[in-house]
Amino acid sequence: QFKDEICNALASYSSKIENHLKEMSECDQTCDALREELSRLQNVGIHVNPDARCAFTNKLVIDSGEPFYAFPSGYVVLESALEQEIFPHLNEKQRARVELIESELKRLRQSSNNRNRAAYDVAKDNFEIDELQNELDGLIAAECPLTGLIMVESIDRGFLDDGDGD
Repeated sequence: QFKDEICNALASYSSKIENHLKEMSECDQTCDALREELSRLQNVGIHVNPDARCAFTNKLVIDSGEPFYAFPSGYVVLESALEQEIFPHLNEKQRARVELIESELKRLRQSSNNRNRAAYDVAKDNFEIDELQNELDGLIAAECPLTGLIMVESIDRGFLDDGDGD
């Protein structure tokens, strides 16, 4: 009797283990596909014309002296204009994180101007700047503000009041 129960339990566990191995194999295939996609996307570039203008401010982005984002939709947006447009759509936690990242970036960039710093410290700060900039990009430039989810969700809000009282 105990032998039968043990055999049944072992068979059940064996079946569960096989299912888990199958799931792990599927996850490995998914991870491989994601790695390939990420590798491919790292080599994707967007051509920006020298006369490209910010979609919100109409300033020439090349001459503006500030970072800009070029979206696959074809729109080009200055960082300050993008942040101003996106900020109201972020939740409180995201807003606080954007503000913290910006203050940290400002601090790190100012300290990187100090020429009397060790190479290790400079490299460490540059790495941190890259990490923070990537996080900021993910918060404010995850998608085009004119063709992405923000635009779709704002359709039911109507147009801004022109001040004519209509």
